[in-house]
Amino acid sequence: MSRIPVEAVNMEGGSNRKTGDLISCRSALMTSDMHCKKGSKCPQLEAIARTASRLGTECLVVAGDLFDDFHEEADAELFFKEFGKICSIESLPAKTIIVLSGSSHDPILDKFIVKTTSGKTLLVTRQITPLYTPKGKVVVIHGDIIIRSGALAFVINYLAKVLGQNLFLERKFREKTRLESGWLVAGHTHIYGVDAKEKIVNLGSWKKHWFKNLPYWRRSKPVVLVIGEKGLKLHVVDYL
Repeated sequence: MSRIPVEAVNMEGGSNRKTGDLISCRSALMTSDMHCKKGSKCPQLEAIARTASRLGTECLVVAGDLFDDFHEEADAELFFKEFGKICSIESLPAKTIIVLSGSSHDPILDKFIVKTTSGKTLLVTRQITPLYTPKGKVVVIHGDIIIRSGALAFVINYLAKVLGQNLFLERKFREKTRLESGWLVAGHTHIYGVDAKEKIVNLGSWKKHWFKNLPYWRRSKPVVLVIGEKGLKLHVVDYL
């Protein structure tokens, strides 16, 4: 099985090392747009982490907008300090892969970073991240690489869906990058959907409220994609 090398920083000491093997997953649980509040526990992330551990899933993958209000420059130390406030690394499965958004919400990092502790590995990447699974290659993006504004991306995909073209922006990205094989998994638009023929998935969003419990205008439901030996299964989550 081929590997794509990733330069990483080991937060527990030691020099930089190649970590391409970290993005090989025997099984994976994927979600996106959790919009966790900085500085406090994130119940949706904790629930998904428990589910991944209970299912024996090797990899948990978050396709961007992990945070809601942490869009600032950060180094590895600050990132893991803030991550520890929203979820304990010890509660995660063997590997957790976070593909940060670049335009808003998530912290701005200048390099890929890795932390391994208590047998758990957390890999933080940006933009386009390929994973290798029993069902072939899965390319994970947040989606702001297509259109930076989530609001504009939502409007475009919503109108296209009304006109009968589901997952419009994701299709255009696949065409532009000539991604001819494997699955494309994205978030960003907050419009979940799947096209088995074109092998495209959008994972929706967990965000329900704006502030002071005002309903968020881009209404959606979070979706969890489970990949294993038996194939791919998409589950819509009823999250209160």
